[in-house]
Amino acid sequence: MASIWTHGECIRFAAIGSESITIWEVGFTSTDAPTEVEHLPVPRDLGGLWRALFLPTLSRLASDSEAGVLVWDARNSKLLLDTGHIRPMGMSFSSDGRFIACGTVGKEIYIWKESHDGYILHKQLIPTLLEYSRPFISPDGESIVTVHNSMVQLWSTADPTPSPSVVPTHRNDDFILEFSPDEILAAVGRVYGNTATVFDLESGDPRLIVDAGMGVLGLRVTECAVVVVGEGRVVTWNLPARNHSFSARVNIDGSVRATTFDYLASHLTRLLLQNASISPSIDRVAVKGCGYDDLDIYDVSTGVRLAGTATLGSMPWFTPDGREVWCMGIGRNVEGWTIVKDSESGVTKLEPLGPTTYPSGGIPCRSSRGYRVTDDWWVVSPSGKRLLWLPHDWRLHETSRRWRGRFLGLLHSEFPDVVILELDE
Repeated sequence: MASIWTHGECIRFAAIGSESITIWEVGFTSTDAPTEVEHLPVPRDLGGLWRALFLPTLSRLASDSEAGVLVWDARNSKLLLDTGHIRPMGMSFSSDGRFIACGTVGKEIYIWKESHDGYILHKQLIPTLLEYSRPFISPDGESIVTVHNSMVQLWSTADPTPSPSVVPTHRNDDFILEFSPDEILAAVGRVYGNTATVFDLESGDPRLIVDAGMGVLGLRVTECAVVVVGEGRVVTWNLPARNHSFSARVNIDGSVRATTFDYLASHLTRLLLQNASISPSIDRVAVKGCGYDDLDIYDVSTGVRLAGTATLGSMPWFTPDGREVWCMGIGRNVEGWTIVKDSESGVTKLEPLGPTTYPSGGIPCRSSRGYRVTDDWWVVSPSGKRLLWLPHDWRLHETSRRWRGRFLGLLHSEFPDVVILELDE
C-alpha cells in the first residue's frame, strides 16, 4: 500500500491481502529486514479492489472499487461507510479521521464526516475543472484542495459551502536559467512567474531579487545588470556592487530601462508566448510563441520588430557573438539563422543556415567544454572521469540541463528550485 509513516526511529507501512492487513516496521537502513508488528482482519471480501488507503492512528482502512468506497475500523472489524454507486478516483483522510474525501469519475468531490454510526455525507462539491481531480484534506480537516493540471481550488469543510478560491499555479511551467559570461552569476526564474533571482555562484547567495511585475519569459545576466523579457516588454536593472548586502530587492520602479515591443504588444497576449532569449550584447530579443510558428526578433532599445521567420522549434538562443539565432526543434534537431542587416535599406533579415551547420558556442543544454552525460546517466569530465550519477528526475529530457563552463544547472518543472552544481575533477 502507498501509506508509509514514521514511528519513532522506524518507518511503518501496511500490506493488504484479501483477508488481512499486516503492519510492518523497519529501521532507517537498507540492511534491516521489515518485521511484522500487527495483524488486522479485513471484515469484508476485497474482490475488485483498485486502491487502498490506511489511516494508522485509528487503524482505519478505505478502499475504492467499482462498487464504491468502503471504510472500516480495521481493529474492531466494523464497517463505517459504504458509498454504493459512487465511482471513486482518489481518497484522502484528515489526520484525526473526522473527514474522508473522495474524487469521482463524474468530477464531484464527496466529503463524509464522522458520526456515532460511522460516516455520513457532509458535502458534495463540484469543482470548476474539465476532468476529475484528486482531493487533499488538510491535517485539521478544515480545508480541502483539489488539483488538476495548472489549477488549484481551495474549499472549506465548514457550512455553508463558499465559492472556492481558484489559484492558477502554472506548476507545470519550466524554469529559466542563465549564466553570466564570466561564470560568476546565475539568473533564475520560472516561466510565467513574476520573480527573477540573481545568484552569486561563488557564495551561493542571492545578489538581487527582482519583482518583474510581469510573467518572465527570458533572462540575461552580466557582471553589472540583469535583463528580463516578459509580456511584450523588456526591462533592465543594475546589479548592486558585490560588497553590498545580499538579497537586495527591486521592482519596476528601480529599473534603468523598460521597452515595450510594438508588434508583440498589439497582437499577442501572455498566453501565446512560450520562450524568449536575449542577445549577449543585450541589443536584440528573440521571442517564440506558443500556438503559432513565428520566431520574432526585436530591438531592445526601441521595441521595433526587426525580422521574423517560421519555425517548429521551441527554445531560441543567440550564439555568443550575437550574429546567429537558433531554435531547438523536435527531438535533438536544431535550426539556425544568420541575422543580416542590409547596409543600404537598413532592413534586418534572417537567412537560414544549412542543416549540417552547428551553432558556434554550442547548444545551451550541452557542454562546450567536453563534459557529457553517458547513456547510463553518468556525468563525465573531459578526461572521462565519472563525476555524478544523474538523479532520475533529470534523465528524461536533455533540455532540463543547462551548461556553462564547469557549472551544470538542473531544471525540473515539478520541483520548487533549480539545482546548480560546480563540477570538479
